[in-house]
Amino acid sequence: ETETYQITHSILRDCHENVPKAINVLLQLMYFTGPNKDVTTPEGEFHSYVWHQYMEAPYSFRACYLLYERGHYLTAAIIFRSLLESFIQCRFAFNHKDMVRVIWGGQKCAIKGKKKKITFKEMFDEISPGYYEKIYGKQLSGFAHGKIGADIFRVKRKSESVGEVMMVPKFDEDFASYVINQVIALQFGYLNFFHKFF
Repeated sequence: ETETYQITHSILRDCHENVPKAINVLLQLMYFTGPNKDVTTPEGEFHSYVWHQYMEAPYSFRACYLLYERGHYLTAAIIFRSLLESFIQCRFAFNHKDMVRVIWGGQKCAIKGKKKKITFKEMFDEISPGYYEKIYGKQLSGFAHGKIGADIFRVKRKSESVGEVMMVPKFDEDFASYVINQVIALQFGYLNFFHKFF
């Protein structure tokens, strides 16, 4: 881990210098969320919901970053997925404040005459069309649920039947970039939407 940490910082130096600053800003922003609103109103429910998501975000970004810089790319990607889910739900709730309770509680609601839960696919399709199929569903969900793609971070394959297991974390620029590029984009999302949400 120590060697991976040092290599990560030397090769991806700008990330090392700037990603922690963005995490710090997210921590500090919690002092500027404004006064509490009446939670019996859609606006108040929304404020409470996003407040809770933003309260947890810097800690999850930090955990993701600590794992990334030490070469634990799979676990970092799983934490990233959780942060992404929270952000997409915030964005969707911003557009549908009357549905905050349904989103937050994972409740069913009437959609096109049927009682059902709002799916992540529906939320992604509204907020970022195509992202669900390309990244969230095929990659991130597969990593989080232990599908075959998850082993790319731990097994270097020469063929379908021959591979080398990487027992200790080792710097891999492709995997490191896969994680940190998405983390940076999502940090910008959280930072850019703060003033809209609050």
